[in-house]
Amino acid sequence: MTLKTLSESEIIITLVALAVLLFMAFSFGTLMEKIKAPRVVGEITGGILLGATCLYHFFPEVMGGIFMAYEQEGKVLNVFYQLGLIFLMFLSGYNTKLEVDRKNGKTIFFVFFGATVLPMLAALPFISIFRDAFLGENGNEISFGLVFTIGVAITSIPVISKIFFDMGIMNTHFPSLCRSILHLSGSS
Repeated sequence: MTLKTLSESEIIITLVALAVLLFMAFSFGTLMEKIKAPRVVGEITGGILLGATCLYHFFPEVMGGIFMAYEQEGKVLNVFYQLGLIFLMFLSGYNTKLEVDRKNGKTIFFVFFGATVLPMLAALPFISIFRDAFLGENGNEISFGLVFTIGVAITSIPVISKIFFDMGIMNTHFPSLCRSILHLSGSS
């Protein structure tokens, strides 16, 4: 096995791509804070704007030159995406106090439904869009649909926690209760 490394120009373009991603996340996150919205909403918006839905659609050569400049760049950037998700999930679980009791039964049900079932239902229309690109070689559409919708629901857990953190209410009763429910639903 031979270990291949990136060339100097590939390292530079990767760092430029990361800088552009961080700049957009920081800029839109700051903008959201100024209008009293959760920072994470702006950070996600910045990423969406860089994707195929916006800037790549209008400026494919420029965006391709930054994010697809060499064959393996997507894989290299994916390492950073996965690390970011791991850190976000770690942050959402850090110091979570589980508060589950009978008097919170209604709240537990509605938060679980809103944070798990609704994101899964909202993901259903997008299955057909991503099916061709991500369907496995066995072609099992039911398995793909389940994995896709569960992935969307699980990803909402750290985002909701980050919203609570951005709003400065992370350690109050309601967010603590919500995080408890979300972590219970995520571990089931």
